[in-house]
Amino acid sequence: MKIHPVFHTNLLRPTATNPLPGQNPDPPPPVEAEGVEEWEVEDIVDSRWDRRGRGGRPRLKYTVKWAGYADPTEVPAGYVENAAEVVANFHRRYPDKPGPQ
Repeated sequence: MKIHPVFHTNLLRPTATNPLPGQNPDPPPPVEAEGVEEWEVEDIVDSRWDRRGRGGRPRLKYTVKWAGYADPTEVPAGYVENAAEVVANFHRRYPDKPGPQ
């Protein structure tokens, strides 16, 4: 005897968004430097020119991995100006990637 794998929707329930609560640590709070909140840059993953810059000029953007956060985000180059060492390391590893001129 074979059973047909069809279930009525009343028997289904949504999956948990976080099946194991507490497994993901909370991200660290921002560091305050000179009255301005700043986050620590762990690494730079990629760089590219954004052609939709102000005045039609392209703007440099970096894909940044932030310390304590899971997903990298894409930010303008000005956001990582205080992480000059991380930016320099990225461009040493990838000299062909777009960078400041």
